[in-house]
Amino acid sequence: MQRMTTHRALMLEKVTIANITQDIADRERAYKEYEKQHEFQDLQNYRLLRGELSPSLYDDELQQFAGSGPAKSGTWLFENGDFKKWADVNNKTRLCLWLQGIPGAGKLDLSWMLCLEKANNQRPGKTVLTAKTIRYLQSQGQTLLFAFLSYRDERKSKPVKIFQSLVFQLLEEQSMLHPLLHDIYLTNYRKLISNPDFVGDLLGKLLQTSGPTIIVIDGVDEAAESDKSYLVRSLLRVTKSGPNVKLFVSSRMDSAISKELMRSSTELHVEDHNEGDIHELIDMERDDLLSKFRKWDADEATCDRVGRAFQLLKEKSDGMILYAKLMARLLQGLDNEDDIRRELDTLPEGLGQA
Repeated sequence: MQRMTTHRALMLEKVTIANITQDIADRERAYKEYEKQHEFQDLQNYRLLRGELSPSLYDDELQQFAGSGPAKSGTWLFENGDFKKWADVNNKTRLCLWLQGIPGAGKLDLSWMLCLEKANNQRPGKTVLTAKTIRYLQSQGQTLLFAFLSYRDERKSKPVKIFQSLVFQLLEEQSMLHPLLHDIYLTNYRKLISNPDFVGDLLGKLLQTSGPTIIVIDGVDEAAESDKSYLVRSLLRVTKSGPNVKLFVSSRMDSAISKELMRSSTELHVEDHNEGDIHELIDMERDDLLSKFRKWDADEATCDRVGRAFQLLKEKSDGMILYAKLMARLLQGLDNEDDIRRELDTLPEGLGQA
């Protein structure tokens, strides 16, 4: 009404440059106010929808896992030629990287994983490596969507919940897409909350309008047996839906996963490259133990013999970081040189004996 009154005054009175300038300024101010109110309403709708679906964004897991392990662990991966080619946004031939390992190299069977988590309050080495990879790629300016799956939370590991999480992670960075999600919520509510095909396709469509994006999924082997193949196939389909989308999968060797990825991924085996990480871990445990010995006034000759004895543990680890962790923790509990040497002289063969 106020705008109409202003226009009438301009038509009936003598119009000056000042009048026109003021009118333009009023229009711009009114439009900005309208935009501000519209953006606020979009944000409110988005927050209500996010609250209803309650997707996990995995930020807490990333913070925990990325801070675990030796500071330099994982640098071998970032220097690997295949990793560099995959991470290059201009390389369209390397779309999927599969990080895998033998049990004990980082992705453990359930009983070992539970034992380690209780003892050390940490996830296995490959999960830590995946988290460090996310941090590294973020530091390079890449956009990352990620999930850490766990057998202990079956609901979060269902495909529909994973895709919902990835959609909301993308929308956290792309606020201009909030109205689109609200429209879908109004027209396809039931599919949005329960249909993994629908949510996966939605993710693919959203990625078509975004810049280069990397999807990282850790622990695919911990999804339900009935979901593994479907999840990997769907992730590959999403990856191919956009011109700048790449996929990083971390898991143990698994026949269902291998069937889907063997022809479409570059494989990297942790146990072939993690010797440096294992040695750094053993050196840290050795230094902690020697510090304890010195507090007990052990002479340098004794400390030197104990330190050199840890070399045997490095030789026995054979790519199994869990083996190194378990045996190093056992040695940490000993309080004299004879017991340490006795344990090192009879180190178990392989993870099973350990």
